[in-house]
Amino acid sequence: STLKLSETSVQTYDDIHKIVNIIKQKKAIATQVRVVVLKIPIEKIPPLVIAMLPTNGESNAMKIYDLLMNVLIMSRDAGINLVSLGSDGAPAEFNAQRLIMNCEKAESFFEFHDNYYNVHFKMPIYQNLPIITVQDPKHAKKTARNQLHSGARLLVLGNNVMLYRHLLTLAQAKNHAIYIRDVVNVDKQDDGAAYRLFHSDVLEQMYQNELENNEMQSLFVYLFVLGDLFDSYLNRNIFHKERIIMAMRGYFFLNMWAEYIESANQLYSSIFSISKNFISPQSFKIFTSLAESLILLIISHREFYSLYPLYPWEHGTEAIEHLFGISRQITNDFSFYEFFKIQQRVAYRDKIIRQGIQIQKEKTSASGYIFDFNPNSISNENIDILRIWPDDNAIYDAIKTAYNDAAGFIKALGIKLLNDKTIPHFYVSTSHQSMVISDLSKNCNDDFDIDNISGLDFNNEEFELDNLNENSFTDAASEVARLSKLVDLTESELKQISDISDSSKVELNHILNTTKFSSLIEFQQNELFYTNGLMNVSQIIQIRTSHNAFSRSERPCQNHRLNAIQSSNNQEEFNRNSANLLISEFFRKDGTSEPTIRSRKERWTGRKNLENIGLPQYINVPNISRANVTDNNPLRENGFILYISKESIFLGKILSLYRSISMRHAYVSFSQDIDSLSYISVATFVNTDGNLFSQICKSGGNIFAHITPKQVIYHFDNSCLDINNVASLPGRLCLEGNSWEIFNFFSQKH
Repeated sequence: STLKLSETSVQTYDDIHKIVNIIKQKKAIATQVRVVVLKIPIEKIPPLVIAMLPTNGESNAMKIYDLLMNVLIMSRDAGINLVSLGSDGAPAEFNAQRLIMNCEKAESFFEFHDNYYNVHFKMPIYQNLPIITVQDPKHAKKTARNQLHSGARLLVLGNNVMLYRHLLTLAQAKNHAIYIRDVVNVDKQDDGAAYRLFHSDVLEQMYQNELENNEMQSLFVYLFVLGDLFDSYLNRNIFHKERIIMAMRGYFFLNMWAEYIESANQLYSSIFSISKNFISPQSFKIFTSLAESLILLIISHREFYSLYPLYPWEHGTEAIEHLFGISRQITNDFSFYEFFKIQQRVAYRDKIIRQGIQIQKEKTSASGYIFDFNPNSISNENIDILRIWPDDNAIYDAIKTAYNDAAGFIKALGIKLLNDKTIPHFYVSTSHQSMVISDLSKNCNDDFDIDNISGLDFNNEEFELDNLNENSFTDAASEVARLSKLVDLTESELKQISDISDSSKVELNHILNTTKFSSLIEFQQNELFYTNGLMNVSQIIQIRTSHNAFSRSERPCQNHRLNAIQSSNNQEEFNRNSANLLISEFFRKDGTSEPTIRSRKERWTGRKNLENIGLPQYINVPNISRANVTDNNPLRENGFILYISKESIFLGKILSLYRSISMRHAYVSFSQDIDSLSYISVATFVNTDGNLFSQICKSGGNIFAHITPKQVIYHFDNSCLDINNVASLPGRLCLEGNSWEIFNFFSQKH
C-alpha cells in the first residue's frame, strides 16, 4: 500500500483483515513502484538502488520534486557529488525537474549566455556544486518517432508535410531500411524501431529515390536534425564541441519551425495552428531541454570535474529501465514485495551483463527497450576525447555553426526565416527574452503519450480474506518457497561475482592516473550546403553516418539489403491486399476487420441541407448531400475537394485520410463514406485572382491543412476534373468549366 509503515504493521492474522480493509477504504492500494537509483557515469559500473516507493500512479510534480530534493540534499551530506537527475520525459517528472532548475533554495546559479543568438541557460548551485536535470535521449528518440505516427496532427515544414504514409512507403520499398513492423501495429516503446528510423540508412534510401524531386524533403531534414540531436548524447566517439553543434542545431531548428507555424497562423488563422501542425508541446520541451542540458553538462564538467570524462549517454534513465527489464526476466509479474526481494539477483545479473557475459535474452524481437552497452572498455584515446573541454569562445563558435546550419535547413525548405542572424555581425548584447513559443510554454493536455517507465505497474489483484482456508496458507507457503529460490543466490553465483574481473578498473586507472592528455586533432566541421543554399545531401548523409549511435542494434540495418529479396515477398502481399492497409498503425487494439459505417442519421446536418440550397440548373453537382463521395467516386490521395474554414472556401488536394478507431486515428488509403473519417490532410490552394489558385504561403513554403470531414463541401469527380497546372506560375492551379462554376457558386453562397 501507499500508507506509512506505522499504519500497516500487524501482530496477528486478524490484524491483516483490519489493515487490508483500511487500505481499501483509503484507496491506498499501490499499483506502481517508483525507484531511485544512483549511477556512477561509467558504463561497466552497475547502478545502486537507494529507494523503492510504492505509489498509486497519482504522483504530481510537487511530490516528485520533494523526493528529488531529499535525494539531492542527502547525497550532498554524504559527500556524493551528484551531477545530474535523469527522467524519461513524463510530464510530472519533467515539471519536477524544472522546479529544481529554478528553485529558490539554490545558493546561486551558474549561467551561460550568448546574447546574439538569444541563448540563456543556467544551472542551480547546491552546497557549492551544480546540478543538471536531463531527459533520457532514447526516450526522446522514440517520442520523435511517435510524432510521425499521430493522425491527430499534420506536421507542416515549409514546402512539404510529413505523413504516416511516407513511412509506409519507405518500409514497402525494395531496399528498405525500416521494416513493416516498424510502421504497422507498432510498439511505441521499441528502441530498435526508433533507432532504425533515425539511422543514416533511411536518409540514404530517400536520397536514392531522387530526394530533390521528392515530397519527403521535410522528412529527410526532420530525421537528420533530430537524429543528430539525440545522438549528441548517445555517440561515444565524438568531441564535445561537435556534440554542442549537433544539439544546438536541433534547438534552433525547432524554435525556427515553431516561429514559422506561428507566423503562418497569423496570416492564415483558419488553416495553421501550433496544435495541429507542429509536434506536441511536451515533445518540444523535451527536445529543446536536451540541448540545454548538454551544454550545462559540458560546462559543469569543465568547471567542477575537469579531470573526469563526460559520458553523456550515461545521464539518462537506461540504468533504471535495465533494472526493470531484468526483474521481468526473473519473474514476469511481481508484487512490490517480490520486486523488493529479488533485487540482489537483479544486481548480480546486471553486473555480469556489464562484463559482457551473455545470459538470457533481454528482449523479444521488436518489443520494448534495448540495453545499449559496449562489451569492450572505452579506449584511452576516447576517454581523453571525452575530457577535452571547449572554452566559452569554442562554445560560441559551435552555437554560431549550429544556428547557421538550422537556418540553412529552414531556408532550403522554402521558409522565410524571421530575424535572420546568419549575416556577418559584430557581437552585441540583445534582449534575454526566451525563444520559447507562447503556445508551447503553456501546460496543456494533448494527445502526447509517453509511458512512465520509472513508475512500473505490478500485479495487484485483490483477494477476499473471508475465503482464506488451510489451502490458502499452504499456497502462501509454496509462494514463499518459490520467492526464496528467486531471491537467494547460489554458492556458485556468489563465487562468480567475486571471480568476475572488473573491467571498469581499466577505465578508472586511466582516468585517475592520467592528467596530461595526448595531443588530439579537433574535428573539422564540413559544410552541409552549397553556396547557392541547396542541401549537400551526400555530405549530410556522410555526417549522419559518422554520428549513428547504438551499439547493439547494428545488425538489422546492416542486413536490410541482404534481406530485401525475402522482405519484398511480404511487400508484394501488402500491395496485392491494399485493403489490409486501410487500418494500419492505430488499429492494433480493435478486433474488427471492417470499419463501422455511420448511419445517414448521424451525418452532418449542414451538408444534408445543401440539397435545398437552390443550385442553378447549369451547374452539375451530383450527390451533394454526401459531398459527392460515393462507391464510384471515393476519396483518394491526390483527389480534389472544396472545404470551408472560418467562412472561407478553399480548394484542397488530398494527401492522407484518417479514420477514428479505438480512440486513435488510423491511416486509410481511400474512403467511400466521408462521414466515416476523422481527419483529412490536404494541400490547400487559396483563390487569388479570377479562377487562379495558389498554394504558396506568405511566410514561406506551402499551405497545408488538417481538416475534419464536416468541413468538406464537395469532392470533385475524379473522372472529369477541370483543374490544370499553370506552367508559367509554379504552385498555382487553374479551375475551369463546371469545377470553376461549383467553386464560384459556393464562394458566393457560403
